[in-house]
Amino acid sequence: MDNKLLNFMISKSDPKEFEKLKDKKDDPEFQKRIKEIREVFDSLYVDETDLMRKNLTFLKEEKTDLDPEKIETALEQLTDLVERIDNANDFDKLDGITIVLEYFDHKSSKIRSCAIGVIRACCQNNPKFQKLLSEKFPDTLERYIEMLQQEEETDQVKSKLISAISSYILHFPLLQNQFFEMKGLRKLFNLLKKSNAMMQSKILFFFISLLLDINAKKLQNDFWKMKGLFDYIYKLFCQEIIKEEKNEELIDKSLTFFYLVSKGNKRNCNKFKKLGIKKKLAYLSRIDLFEGIKATAKDFNIIL
Repeated sequence: MDNKLLNFMISKSDPKEFEKLKDKKDDPEFQKRIKEIREVFDSLYVDETDLMRKNLTFLKEEKTDLDPEKIETALEQLTDLVERIDNANDFDKLDGITIVLEYFDHKSSKIRSCAIGVIRACCQNNPKFQKLLSEKFPDTLERYIEMLQQEEETDQVKSKLISAISSYILHFPLLQNQFFEMKGLRKLFNLLKKSNAMMQSKILFFFISLLLDINAKKLQNDFWKMKGLFDYIYKLFCQEIIKEEKNEELIDKSLTFFYLVSKGNKRNCNKFKKLGIKKKLAYLSRIDLFEGIKATAKDFNIIL
């Protein structure tokens, strides 16, 4: 192996510089140096499956560890690893789902958030894992929604839960139907009404993702049936655009929701026209805002 490494280095380098080294191939000191170089190269290779296994072994044994930072670090490393689909698909073979789900009930909100983040990352754009999770742990969606409704839960955890639900049900009609049967939209609307601007933007982004993913006409009707939804989000939007310090993310998400929920739907268009949206769109065109907001406002105005 050492001689192969040396020959490779010689073949890829300046022939004149390495001509002198050919005579040193059998020199013990030189061979020692080559071995050290090879060990450095070997140390750069990381067996990611082994790294997942080590973190999971630690998490399985250290549920009551007095240093939560160690648990957080292990969960964060797992999140990074399972973002690669091959690793996510190997995760359950290591009993990863069972181990991480137990941390959903940990007393530390940061650890709960990190644990949710691991499962969210596994599901992201990974139909194979979504299906596996739904079959082996069929109460996952119900558990997400129950945690989301807990008054004492932190915004950090609730934000991660919304992302986790999105990753879990998008592109998966069976899970989407379960979400609707659990009155998931209504529960998120209830949360929207008592949340801060950051959480409101997160929920609106989730609504937008659904509108882009599934049968838009049916979902437009579902949103229509939710009494007070359009009026409430429109009120948020109107309050935000007149503030001196505007939350452009909330404005952007609100406006994008209005556009997508109204596109091709005359009834919803008429609802927003009655609310006075055209005057607000004209106002947006005159003030200094992110260009993406103005582009959406223009598109929305066209379909009204």
